Amino acid sequence: MLSAFPLRKCGVCRTFKAVLFSLPLFYDGLPWSPNFSWSLTNYTILWFIGIGVCFGGWWVISARHWFKGPVRMGTEEELAQLEARREGDFALPADTEFGTS
Repeated sequence: MLSAFPLRKCGVCRTFKAVLFSLPLFYDGLPWSPNFSWSLTNYTILWFIGIGVCFGGWWVISARHWFKGPVRMGTEEELAQLEARREGDFALPADTEFGTS
């Protein structure tokens, strides 16, 4: 059964990959390298650090005390009825209808 917040571990993995691929690929791209120059770099990692500090600080100071995550708006029976009613609304055609295999 799907949950109200389906990312879970996958979201952590995607975030890690995004940060990993924004890092420099060569030693000269690291700030502590003797050949490093700010004119040759983009500021992606600085944005990640800045956003992490801002939202991490906001979480520590405020949000962890009141944020409870996604809230279910109905019972399991009501959600099952709504899903059954809307089941065919978003159905995509099968590939065989277009003659592809």
